[in-house]
Amino acid sequence: PRPVDATGLPVFDEASGGIREDARSFWTDGPADGAVVGQGGAANELALPRKLFTWEEGDGTLTPDLTDFNEINLDITNADLGIPAADQLYRISLLQWARGVDVLDTDGDGDTTEVRHEIGDPMHSTPVILNYPSTDAAGRSLVFFGTNEGFLHAVDSTDGREVWGIIPPELFDNLDIFYRDSDPGSDRPYGLDGPLSSWHDDTNGNFIIDG
Repeated sequence: PRPVDATGLPVFDEASGGIREDARSFWTDGPADGAVVGQGGAANELALPRKLFTWEEGDGTLTPDLTDFNEINLDITNADLGIPAADQLYRISLLQWARGVDVLDTDGDGDTTEVRHEIGDPMHSTPVILNYPSTDAAGRSLVFFGTNEGFLHAVDSTDGREVWGIIPPELFDNLDIFYRDSDPGSDRPYGLDGPLSSWHDDTNGNFIIDG
């Protein structure tokens, strides 16, 4: 079967072989985003505040307590982030950027407090979809995928909204490299950019995680 866009039309142009300019992805607010990667998708649906989490490294437990990932969390230190200990202002900017604030004014509109519509690249990560019960008849499906920036994202399949994200503390020092947008060349850092797998003992055979 040929892939179709949100309007039911073919994604690819038969003459050129490329994505149609007027193709509309399922997670976009605009009339069409075509082949423009920077438009549409889950990144387009990001909103502040985001529910981002991490945990304390090396606490010796199999189920460590989750903690908020933001600049207010003083347990996330400069040493954890691999940046100079004295530069607290940079720590704040880095963590604000990492949790999705457009501190660098990427879109050039002069607002450095709005959401940054960017997500790290899932170059080798294939999404995993899991179905959960919901109050409506359709239920709820979440799309899980990892990125090289270091986050595991859970996204609602209906509208592309991020439900939550989590980053392991072992990947904190990647953030500074991406924030500075330096060219790592052959030393490109990799985060959670790998295959995901899921396991569910579906004893009632309904394909829903309800127990």
